[in-house]
Amino acid sequence: MLKELKDDVLRTERSNLNACTTSIENAANVLLDQGRIGASLGLDTAAFQINVGLANAEARIEKWESAIGAFKKGRAEVPHLQNAFPGIAEDKGEFQAHLELAKLSFELHKRLAVIQAIEHAQLDPENPFERFSRALKRNSRRVDSLQDRLSDVLLRLSQLEIDRSHGVRDFVFKSGEVDTILRTSRRVRALGDDIANSEHHSDVAIEIARKNDGSLVVLPAVSV
Repeated sequence: MLKELKDDVLRTERSNLNACTTSIENAANVLLDQGRIGASLGLDTAAFQINVGLANAEARIEKWESAIGAFKKGRAEVPHLQNAFPGIAEDKGEFQAHLELAKLSFELHKRLAVIQAIEHAQLDPENPFERFSRALKRNSRRVDSLQDRLSDVLLRLSQLEIDRSHGVRDFVFKSGEVDTILRTSRRVRALGDDIANSEHHSDVAIEIARKNDGSLVVLPAVSV
């Protein structure tokens, strides 16, 4: 029952983020047509869900950083590793699901930031929106920082030496234990190839020109 509950929570979280994709794509197309984003597009709801996704990702990254710090001398016994990172040895385990949700939140936030910047600039081209621009930059730096921290987590995990349990009764290897160690080791090593790339390209490009009086003019957005 606990596993089913966790699966339901993950499915709900994934569905909420996936639903944001449609709202963002529709809003981007409206802006590309130089139109105005209305409430019917659901962008406000999408922004809330994306922020929730970022908060979840940040909490999980903090937990992972703390868990890795507990492994001394770059070694981790399989039971301890599985306890700290549930499902890490599984192809579609809990850890992999949390990893994908974090990356999806990062990507959606970057798209949303571009749309928000274009929307306000096109509504009032003469307004530089200085405070709003600074807020967008702060949020962007936060997401970049989370991506870097996630990359560091994956790199450190991939460098761990996976070891068997060293309990009082663990004198010999069992065939099942050997398979578990090998499978876990392969999964952990593969995480090094899955490091998040912080260099993402936007869906749209924004050209900005500055007038002699210091005001900014945002030219129509174009898809890339």
